Amino acid sequence: MSIAFQDFYAEKVSHCHGCGRNNPAGHHLKSYWAGDETIAKFLPKPEYSDGVPHHVHGGLIASLLDYHGIKGTLRSMEGRKVWVDLTLSADGEVCATGEMLAVRYQQ
Repeated sequence: MSIAFQDFYAEKVSHCHGCGRNNPAGHHLKSYWAGDETIAKFLPKPEYSDGVPHHVHGGLIASLLDYHGIKGTLRSMEGRKVWVDLTLSADGEVCATGEMLAVRYQQ
């Protein structure tokens, strides 16, 4: 398997709750290229249950989309802006969708 995006992050920026290797309470997500898409896999711990078996708290779903989208497909690039369509699936079924606007810092 290829190297995860997060493995290229400098130590000083590796504290993200979603993917930071230096955040002991974080999710420690790893994102990889899969053709033209990005993929991250996550198996929630029991404490993320919403009390119903095989269900998770909506806040966890929102944070997973916010951090990585789990599956992202490039929609467009306009100057410094990159739009990505996001999906979150469980057992092959799409459970949530979203969109991300990433803006590259000016140098």
